[in-house]
Amino acid sequence: MYFKSFLSIFIAIFFLNGCSTKGGPSSLLSYSSTISIEEINEALAKVFPIQKKSVVGSIGLKKALLRPAPKSDKVALSVAFSLKSFEIPEGIDGVLNISAGLRYDPKTKKIFLKELIPLGAQFSNASLSSYVSKSARSALSTIAMRELTDIEV
Repeated sequence: MYFKSFLSIFIAIFFLNGCSTKGGPSSLLSYSSTISIEEINEALAKVFPIQKKSVVGSIGLKKALLRPAPKSDKVALSVAFSLKSFEIPEGIDGVLNISAGLRYDPKTKKIFLKELIPLGAQFSNASLSSYVSKSARSALSTIAMRELTDIEV
């Protein structure tokens, strides 16, 4: 009888000690995973190019690159675009810089962009950029935000 109790206690201690983790008791139920920026950029590449027509002309979002932002809870997004308008029928290329947050959906287990804020656009041709109207710049930001909101990364 003494031997069975000793053996039961020994086995119980062995199993409880084997199941412990360094993170504490709550770490058995929590899970974390790291996704590299390269993986996110590869997923974003599958969504592009996006072509949209608006009142001011045709806007093409060519590709996007995501990178960590200086603010820890945000990401920076650089979107290459092409804008063709009445003023510039041959088109002008550029990069639109956007700040965004990330949202995780536990049901689908996917990450989405949220709360996009345009930070500005740089055009590749400085002399042609003066012909881009204010409404075209506004439409560019609005279309990019609308198309990229809730996009799966």
